[in-house]
Amino acid sequence: MGDPHLDFWVASATIAPVLGLTHSVLTGTLYTFTSRLYQALGKDLSDNAEAILLRNKFAVLSDISMGSVAACILAMTWALVSLGFASDFVAARIIVVLSLSMAMVTSLILGVITAREAPRIARFRVEVPDWG
Repeated sequence: MGDPHLDFWVASATIAPVLGLTHSVLTGTLYTFTSRLYQALGKDLSDNAEAILLRNKFAVLSDISMGSVAACILAMTWALVSLGFASDFVAARIIVVLSLSMAMVTSLILGVITAREAPRIARFRVEVPDWG
């Protein structure tokens, strides 16, 4: 039977990059949606209230996703430090559990919101020229 503290830190160091990658993909998708709004409507969105609301919504969602990426990076870093120096603090475990749990929940919520908003974004879809 393994050491439960060691197993916890190994699991944390393993799951944090996966969650970080998930949020990175979500952030990229949100950024793409926002850039399509600007490409379709130009820099001035003042004529289209729906586009302004979508842009603001995606900006907030992108900020949340980037915060989750940062939390995952910190959790993974602390897990690796804990493994490398054989340190195990109760407070650190609680913070890592909360950070990774919030990253899991936000990835699910952001994924659902992004998928639900995709039809609205499709109305603003533009063809981007291939420069390659």
